[in-house]
Parts: sequence; structure tokens; C-alpha cells
Amino acid sequence: MVGLREQNKALRREAILDATLELLGEHEPAEISTSQIAALANVSSATVFNLIGTREELLIALGSRVIHELLESLSEL
Repeated sequence: MVGLREQNKALRREAILDATLELLGEHEPAEISTSQIAALANVSSATVFNLIGTREELLIALGSRVIHELLESLSEL
């Protein structure tokens, strides 16, 4: 069983990834700041770094999530 703290961390992590994806729909990656991501995800900039890491790690995490979702969708077909 996952504790409440871990559940909240997972929710904030997903909010950060959602915010990044939304911003990538409007801007180039180099134009997006951590503070923009944090504001859209309703977390602090420090939380973005603590839960995900660097900009590169953030993009890798987002890519991994998108690939995972695509594979799940394909397996349902």
C-alpha cells in the first residue's frame, strides 16, 4: 500500500509533466522556464527540481510517459 505522502508526490509529479506538455504545445523547449512549469502545475520551482530533476531529466520523464501511454493505447487496440 502506498502512503499518502507518496500519492501526493506522484500527483505533483504528474501535474508537472502535464504542465510541461501543455507549455511544449505553445513554446520551444528552450523558451520554457522552470518557474513557468511550476506556476502552471501549482507547485514551487524547487518542487519541480526535487521531484523530477534537471530540464533534461524533465524532458526524458515526459518522453517516457508519452511513450508508455502510446504503448498502452496500442495494446488496447
